[in-house]
Amino acid sequence: MSPKKNARARRDGIDLEILDGPGAERTIIATSHGIDLGRVVFDVQLQGKDTILIAKDLMILPKYRGQGIAAVMYDWAKELGYKVERSSEQTDAGKQFWDKNRGEEGNVWEEQVQEVT
Repeated sequence: MSPKKNARARRDGIDLEILDGPGAERTIIATSHGIDLGRVVFDVQLQGKDTILIAKDLMILPKYRGQGIAAVMYDWAKELGYKVERSSEQTDAGKQFWDKNRGEEGNVWEEQVQEVT
């Protein structure tokens, strides 16, 4: 089954929509009560049976940064059936975001697994 396109959902109080873009792009838009919070534009690549998303432009409006909105968008992309990989062209802010959420060595956006001791 291929990943969903042109879908809508609500996660953690955030309204999400994924749209086809020009060429091989997908855009996820995050809003709340009609207010734009941010968006991420992904390049789409096919690798075997996987549809890979690689962020090329992530923008969260300044007053909404640090609230987990980008992580919600990435988690939803994975929920839709996409595999999200780390871009090799990340900005410093992008590297900080990814390292904070997935660790410096994390190249794929996966669920965080907590070790049980």
